[in-house]
Parts: sequence; C-alpha cells; structure tokens
Amino acid sequence: MRPTWDEYFMLVAHLVKLRSTCIRRRVGAVLVKGTRIVATGYNGVPVKFRHCTDVGCLREVLKIPSGLCHELCRGLHAEMNAIIQAAVFGVSTVGCKLYVTTYPCTMCAKMIANAGISEVIYDSDYEDELAKSIFDEAGIVVRRFVLRGELMRIVKALESLYRVPEVAPSPEVIELAKKLLPEYRKLCSLLSNTPLLDLRSEN
Repeated sequence: MRPTWDEYFMLVAHLVKLRSTCIRRRVGAVLVKGTRIVATGYNGVPVKFRHCTDVGCLREVLKIPSGLCHELCRGLHAEMNAIIQAAVFGVSTVGCKLYVTTYPCTMCAKMIANAGISEVIYDSDYEDELAKSIFDEAGIVVRRFVLRGELMRIVKALESLYRVPEVAPSPEVIELAKKLLPEYRKLCSLLSNTPLLDLRSEN
C-alpha cells in the first residue's frame, strides 16, 4: 500500500512548512504539474534577510490581527514563494495544481489566478471571503483535503520535533514598529470611522 497522490503532495507540503521561520503560522506549498513537483515554497523572509526567529515579528509587536495588513510583514507567503521559485528557474505554472497547508489569503489568490494555476488543494481552513470570490471569478477549482489518522499524527510529531522558538523582538524591529505605529493607528481609525454600506434590501 502507498499514499494516494493527494496524501503524497499534502504530506510534502507539511514537510516543506517545517522550513518556515514564521513565528505566527508555518505554511507550506507545493506546485504540481501532472504527478510531478515543479516547485515548493514556505512562508518566510526574502533571500539574505535575517529570519523572524532571529529578529522577532513586526506584526506581533504591533499586535496586528491575523489576516489584516499583510503589507506590514517582512515575509512572503508560501504560495508566493512557490510561484516565485518556479519563475526563477523558468518553469511554467500554467495548468499546475497547488497543494497548500492553509487556505490562501487574498494576495495569494490573485497571484495564483495570474499564474494560471488551475486547482488549489488546501488542508487547514482560513476565513478569507475575498479570496474565495477571486477563485470563483477566476474559475479555479478549490477543494479541501485533510490528512487524517496516522498521517496527521506523523505531521504533529514533526511539528513538535521542529518547533519555532520563542523570540523577543530585536531593537531594530521595535524601532521599525515605532515608526509604523502611527500609520497603522491611522488606518485603524479610518476603518473604524468609515460608515458601512447599508446592505439591507430595499423591499
């Protein structure tokens, strides 16, 4: 007996995510054409940058909730890195499937659409209604595949073995947070003071 293709590629995605140095959430992605892996990616900082496990997390210092203000992050998402890796090595992503451990965000959904990826298979859900609408409009097939039983126990054991260490923010990250805090507060204030559209039916 051997793993199904879905099990195989999702297991690889979970293995890939263990390379992530994100303090908040580790995510792995695998681009597949047919039954061949063409690129992988995990969330983390750009090449030659110091890792978040070395300098701390800017978003944690600013206490930014998950899913908001993605631009206030030093890292790239797993899906982005997989697509970029394919581009760097001259591999077409058109018609590829993307296996990813967490449902893509809005920014990644737009990149996935423009990369010509035909299907997204995810494990863990992530509430992003705009991303879902982008996938619908782009005609991208999205389905959930959850590793279960012994396979998930293997993943949990690996996560426990390769834990992300707790890191205090470096002086540089604290200083950067101080510079960005006024803009972040301004944005929060604008959002909280903007009147919402009246979506009630006129009938």
